[in-house]
Amino acid sequence: GKPLTPPQVAAVKKVALAHVSHGLNSGELTARLAGSVRTSFPRALIASFNIRSGTLHSGAVKECMRQTGEYLDGSENPDDYVAHLLKSGKIYGFGHRIHKTDVNDFSDVLGKDPRVSLYIEACREGFPEKSIIIDRLVAYAAAVRRAHPNLGANTDFGASVLFHVLD
Repeated sequence: GKPLTPPQVAAVKKVALAHVSHGLNSGELTARLAGSVRTSFPRALIASFNIRSGTLHSGAVKECMRQTGEYLDGSENPDDYVAHLLKSGKIYGFGHRIHKTDVNDFSDVLGKDPRVSLYIEACREGFPEKSIIIDRLVAYAAAVRRAHPNLGANTDFGASVLFHVLD
């Protein structure tokens, strides 16, 4: 029900396609099955996100949204907020079983999962008016890497950036 501009629609489609196509996991399989019965792209995407809402493999979007929302709403200093999260022992949207982040390589502040950079760039292209939110979330990811160098952002974090710019 939210009106989007053509660049915003393109950004959402780009992120959605990258999110559901990831080596024939449960989300991609579900999207393909939904597409095989000629459902609409948004419905196939919703099915893909729903199947990936368990506790494994992209199941942390809800918790990541909660944490990034708390950070955006109240914390001016990402390092302080990240320290608080790490002390609690729970931080969502970081780490990946396959896309390992080298503790000595800070060439990409987001880590090694190439989809996350694609998500951020798509959000920047589609939602330039939300650049402050995007920049703050990237600063948050950088603070996580500074505090815990082997934790790169994953697709849960990338999806949370999109959902924040979508309000």
